[in-house]
Amino acid sequence: GELQENERFRSVERELQVFESSPADPSGPATANDLRAASGREDFRAYALLHNPELKAAFHRWRARLEAIPQARALPNPMLSYSLYVQHVETRVGPQRHRVGLSQAFPWFGTLAARADVATEGARSAHAAFEAKKLALFAEVDHWLFEYAYLGKAVAVTRENLELLRYLESVVRARYTTGAAQHTSVIQLQIEVARLEERLRSLADYRRPLSARLSAVLHRQESSPLPWPVSIE
Repeated sequence: GELQENERFRSVERELQVFESSPADPSGPATANDLRAASGREDFRAYALLHNPELKAAFHRWRARLEAIPQARALPNPMLSYSLYVQHVETRVGPQRHRVGLSQAFPWFGTLAARADVATEGARSAHAAFEAKKLALFAEVDHWLFEYAYLGKAVAVTRENLELLRYLESVVRARYTTGAAQHTSVIQLQIEVARLEERLRSLADYRRPLSARLSAVLHRQESSPLPWPVSIE
């Protein structure tokens, strides 16, 4: 059990080190301190994994529980004692002035193994707590990331529709000047353009608070809005 827990810990530790030491490549995934439009869901998860203080605390608690296993299996510390007699004690070999003693306690058979088993179960419990916090964090990151990505898509689609309607408005207005279209058609298109412009402004107003909420989950310190993610399925 101890070997399995140590192997799990080293695996997670290597994963964290890979995230933390990834080179900054503009064409590749985001690093721990860099989130871009090309960043995918795993990049946002990695960022949260490295910056969340509660998850870091759970990780170090797991490490501490693992380090307690060898201590639980070890013998108690030997005791060294020293005595100085105020009044000398007479013995057959002469007066006794000092006394030095060394003692070592040996627990009953199986006690040390039982302590190691208890410590191992404590490490497993700490590992389970770490994984639970990680999964909860990932779920929260995914929730707000999907909301933010959906808003970005909505803004992009609304902007494309607005550009299309403006083009159609110019076409209908040109036809109206030649008498090939009615004035009501121009008015209807202008109303629709105004409606889409208002919708675009309304969607854009959601960006900053939604970005702030996602940044809070990521424990991102920058106040600027996150870039719109483009590679989120």
